[in-house]
Amino acid sequence: MVVVYKKGESWIVQIAEHYRTNDKDLSTLLKELMFATTEEDFEEGVERAITKGIKVERIEENKNKWNLPFPKNLVEGKVKLQKEVD
Repeated sequence: MVVVYKKGESWIVQIAEHYRTNDKDLSTLLKELMFATTEEDFEEGVERAITKGIKVERIEENKNKWNLPFPKNLVEGKVKLQKEVD
């Protein structure tokens, strides 16, 4: 998972594990989501965050229009493969 934020006039993309913030709600949300490896893990993390009182706004995917405030190329095609080693 990555965090996308604006710093001055630039958009910054940072791996969630390395992102630090003083915002308690954002920290809680990141802790619940950062190690999700499947969509199901992600959804469960969101639900856990919501039960802890975190407000989450869902943005529905619209394949015909990019509706987020940052450029699509920042997150498009960024895939991190994780492998568990026992």
